[in-house]
Amino acid sequence: GRDRDLWTLVSESYVAKGDFEAAIRARRAAFGAAPPTAEAWRRMAQLMELAGRTEEAAAAVERAHGLEVGAADPPRETASPVGDPR
Repeated sequence: GRDRDLWTLVSESYVAKGDFEAAIRARRAAFGAAPPTAEAWRRMAQLMELAGRTEEAAAAVERAHGLEVGAADPPRETASPVGDPR
């Protein structure tokens, strides 16, 4: 939504100023406005790396990967097909 987009722009403006902690706070506000995408988590990981938060950056990369893998997986059928004795 628009709020997410606004907070994303605020975050990037802080990056331009070199204030990575403020950029992270604004990015988190964007996450609160709308569910983050894998791309948004990857950017958060970059910001955390720039701020020296390597463990949090690794966790953000995992979140991004989880969203990408989840999006690529087809829905699983829970019922067995007719005639399948599973």
